Amino acid sequence: MSLTWPESYQAIKDTIYSQWAIKGEIEILREFSDGRSNARVFEVDIQGRNHCGTAILKLDITHRGSNDSNKEAERHVRAERNTPEYALKHIPKMLDFCEHEGKTALLCSIAGNTLIYTQPLLRLDISQQIAAIQRIASGILEEWNKNYTVSDQACIPYDALISWLGYRIYPDSGGQIQDFLQDKCGLCQSDLAFSFQGEWFLNPYAYVVSRELWPSGHEVKLVKGNSHGDLHGHNILVKIEGPYSYAYYLIDLALYEENSYLFYDHAYLELSHLLHYRGNVQFSRWLQILQALTGIQSVDIALTKVEPDDSGLL
Repeated sequence: MSLTWPESYQAIKDTIYSQWAIKGEIEILREFSDGRSNARVFEVDIQGRNHCGTAILKLDITHRGSNDSNKEAERHVRAERNTPEYALKHIPKMLDFCEHEGKTALLCSIAGNTLIYTQPLLRLDISQQIAAIQRIASGILEEWNKNYTVSDQACIPYDALISWLGYRIYPDSGGQIQDFLQDKCGLCQSDLAFSFQGEWFLNPYAYVVSRELWPSGHEVKLVKGNSHGDLHGHNILVKIEGPYSYAYYLIDLALYEENSYLFYDHAYLELSHLLHYRGNVQFSRWLQILQALTGIQSVDIALTKVEPDDSGLL
């Protein structure tokens, strides 16, 4: 049974039919709910200018703060153009896009050409996730970034951090970190530390806004290349091809950059993975693990004895 077209996107429907030269009706077969944004994502059957058959249709608001109205579409196309061999294997093809009255529509091929055996990374069991992540982490470096570059001049770590995080730390550019700390945590950006359940922690955002907190005399050289920019478990689709064989696909390339900082994707994926499983672990255990990783507590004491809720976290 075909689903109905979403009411909030009625205005862009005529533009889609006109610009994409649609024949007949767009049949909505299925809606996906795994994403973390407010976008609406569907599997559709479509007969258009650039594609006939099933595809993925993404309807979203036009995200301002960029210089182009089709930011995600254009970045997706750049990712395909810049690394065609990698894109052919790991990035669904952009088929069409349009924008109308603050709404955007993107049409992409189906990752792996099938939805039967392809699913978001976080839906796999933990052993499958680990195997897939190993493949993804090495593939981003060895395949997607085999032509990486190293900066000619070194910079201080503070400047590297600011460049690495980019717009995310500036509220005027759409960054949400400052508002989250203030509204959800009651923490001012200038507070050097905060207390939670009787324990004191440094406020990392204070180091983002205060250069003077950093030690002097240290410099780093930056490694640059292709970066997804939003690499969490819902933006990676995995196709299980055999007991130890996994194909993966990167979707939602709205933050793709071809001259960004390597290892940002790895750090982002790791942190999002930890936060996903953090909800299953008591605070005392979470603190024990963090203290072991930062050298405050013996690693042997904290991590050798695995507890029932540690699955996915360690």
